[in-house]
Amino acid sequence: MTFRPLLGALCAVFISASAHAQAPQLVTEELMVKSPDPGIEIYVRNKRPSNMTAFRPERTVLFVHGATYPAHAAFDLKLGGESWMDYIAARGYDVYLLDLPGYDKSTRPKEVAEPAETIPRSRAATPRSGTSGRWSIISSRAATSRASTCSAGRGARR
Repeated sequence: MTFRPLLGALCAVFISASAHAQAPQLVTEELMVKSPDPGIEIYVRNKRPSNMTAFRPERTVLFVHGATYPAHAAFDLKLGGESWMDYIAARGYDVYLLDLPGYDKSTRPKEVAEPAETIPRSRAATPRSGTSGRWSIISSRAATSRASTCSAGRGARR
């Protein structure tokens, strides 16, 4: 009876190893897609099973990164031998990731690529709420107004 747990564990390892060995071969493609913004190209990576012939919307996944790391570092970084992108693609999905403009392999917008000294002092770059990685230029008066409102709000809560 003491051999049953050991036998169960060995069976689980064997089944897991054979399932991993039978994982489908994946195809990886990388491309640059022109943006509607002049001079900007978006980096896109695609992974899918090599035998995939039907491409359906319900079996398509798009990974978009946040404001800190490019998409491949978040979704196609192999940890324990497999990335999140590999894991999903191996289960029959057509998986894409993209880098937003200014991140990693995508083209940097002119405003981001220029030295800070070249941007007029009357403008400040601040992130729009609810978006990550997108910047809008607002007047310094609006930025100052927003900062004083935030300061007043913090002081009132204390």
